[in-house]
Amino acid sequence: MKNAKPIADWKLERYLLGELPAEETDSIRKQLQEDETASLRLARLEKSKEEILADYPPEIISRQIKERLGGKESRSKREGWARGARLALYALPAAAAIVLLITLSPLNQLFRGPDTALGAVRLKGTVDPLTVYRKTLAGSEQLKDGDLVQKDDTLQLSYRAGAAEYGAIFSIDGRGIVTWHLPNVADGLPKQAPALEKSGEILLAFSYVLDDAPRFERFFFIFSSDPFNLATVARAAEKLASSDSAQTDELPMSGNLDQHSLLLTKNGSGKEGGR
Repeated sequence: MKNAKPIADWKLERYLLGELPAEETDSIRKQLQEDETASLRLARLEKSKEEILADYPPEIISRQIKERLGGKESRSKREGWARGARLALYALPAAAAIVLLITLSPLNQLFRGPDTALGAVRLKGTVDPLTVYRKTLAGSEQLKDGDLVQKDDTLQLSYRAGAAEYGAIFSIDGRGIVTWHLPNVADGLPKQAPALEKSGEILLAFSYVLDDAPRFERFFFIFSSDPFNLATVARAAEKLASSDSAQTDELPMSGNLDQHSLLLTKNGSGKEGGR
């Protein structure tokens, strides 16, 4: 199982809903026992399903769809959406139907109008390019900008590429140390940023255990649609890490690079910045 192919997101969802054949269910169950990353993904899916059901019960979703389909859209457009809605609602259990209707286009357009109470519907915990999870006895929890962490906490990082094709992830801490998480720099920093995977949320292969560095740990995701040189990013990271404004300033970069950062505070230092 150690060399087993990663489980696709849709297959994990079907596993969670009990909709896979018995043989495939047993195979995935065995893989989950040995694959910590897959287990973390499954726990996150289960949590998202429960949160969605708590906030938007099936009867509300169903009523909202009917109201939107009965609006001012053209007949052909209404009929097309109605066919998709029926397939989603009747082919899947309630929880799966809710997830499908919220995420798939064009049905997600049903919830975006200013006249609907569901205008702000989105899957929780999946909107940022960079996400940090902390492992707990119960599974994992997603950390927010400014959250307090401590020595020996085990963190799992993930990213969403969106339109970006290349990217890198590193962190800086209260001692001014830069640690690379993507790419793996065991053999030295490569010249170019690696290509990003595009299949939704991507968990990094290795988790990260916090040391006793004081004050903060700040994670950066640098990304672009074009290839870029990592040495330039590394120099900017070192410069920021050694400055007094390492907790608040953006990484000084030029060109067409984008960035997203998340600040975690340590030793009760409180939130002082981050973006």
